[in-house]
Amino acid sequence: MSEKGSFNTKKRIKSIKWSAIMNVFCTFAL
Repeated sequence: MSEKGSFNTKKRIKSIKWSAIMNVFCTFAL
């Protein structure tokens, strides 16, 4: 159960990290 929880946390961190990267990319692109 804890393994699944950590997996979900990693997934969430990855999505947050990707959204942040995309925000920076869009900022520099514009």
